[in-house]
Amino acid sequence: MAAHIDLERAETARDPRGARSTVRDAPDERWVLPRFGGPDRLRREARPAPEPDPGELRIRVETAGLSPADLLMMRGVHPERRRPPFTPGWDVIGVVDRLGHGAPPGWLGRRVAALTVVGGLARYACVRVPHAVTVPEGLPAAEAQCLPFDGVVARQLIHRVARVGPGARLLVHGASGSIGGMLVALGRQAGWATTHGTASTSKLDRVRAAGAVPIDHRREDFARVLARREPGGLDAVFDGVGHTAWRSFGCLGPRGVLVANGHAPVIAGGRRDWRRLAETTLGIAAARFGSLASRRRVCLYGIQRMRRRHPGWYRDDLRWLFARLGAGALRPRVHRTVPFAQVPGALATLERGEATGKIVVDVAGHDLSTGAPAPW
Repeated sequence: MAAHIDLERAETARDPRGARSTVRDAPDERWVLPRFGGPDRLRREARPAPEPDPGELRIRVETAGLSPADLLMMRGVHPERRRPPFTPGWDVIGVVDRLGHGAPPGWLGRRVAALTVVGGLARYACVRVPHAVTVPEGLPAAEAQCLPFDGVVARQLIHRVARVGPGARLLVHGASGSIGGMLVALGRQAGWATTHGTASTSKLDRVRAAGAVPIDHRREDFARVLARREPGGLDAVFDGVGHTAWRSFGCLGPRGVLVANGHAPVIAGGRRDWRRLAETTLGIAAARFGSLASRRRVCLYGIQRMRRRHPGWYRDDLRWLFARLGAGALRPRVHRTVPFAQVPGALATLERGEATGKIVVDVAGHDLSTGAPAPW
């Protein structure tokens, strides 16, 4: 069973610069990418603890999540990429231990989750107040870390973008992964009639156990399989692969929707796969052009782009997910928890496609034992 992290709150202090804090500053430590590349280029650096800017919260990070988006940022092929040097890390959970000038005092000492985009693989992270969401007491720490990125992506793909409801028939590419698994779980709760899920041969049993109908993408042509299984076409396809976009579009029914939400396989063998990148770009363009002559839709999704347009949606969706986790209605799959020192190796595992769930980094050094793998 995953352990909940309990930290004692210290007495509030104020420094001469006006920032308020619950603890004496400890040195920061973070993983830094000096130039674009893979996990082997990360360097562990010690620095003074950062000071929050006005209106910011400083989070003493307890856990951080790893995702394919981190790898794309590191390779410089993600739409939200930053120029090196930078610290990767899209999502964190921790305790607010310092307030920037003007930040409401009620945040001090509160456990929060945040979508950092970069900077999460560190002992401290600073975020704007609107970007922090309170984590309810009693949630299992590792499973809670599955929600600020992967959970919100899945929730928004279903309810904000595709808007498919009960009775729908769908395809989820990469159904054995963290986001794919969340899509299958949330879709089952939404009353979907049938969910088909692609995965590699060794992961088909996990897809089947989650409630989806598996398709072995290495041995089968998913488009031919679905033409046989679903002659009337699908209501939606969630394509987090990218280079399959055009063929995914062909699997849709007359009013179906293709949601393109990633392109992880553009990295192959630790390098950019330019052929796959070209296939992804051209495939999405062809699908969008094809939608003009039909009632089928093509939607491009990015969690940060969605948050910019609708900042309240991110907070609402994450609170909803935390409530489902707290009620026992949602069990995110944690592939593994790893200590802070093993971040490069964990990212390499992710890059090789070996993860079947979320990889959670135990930044604070607490025991986050997850026991036996949980179903989605």
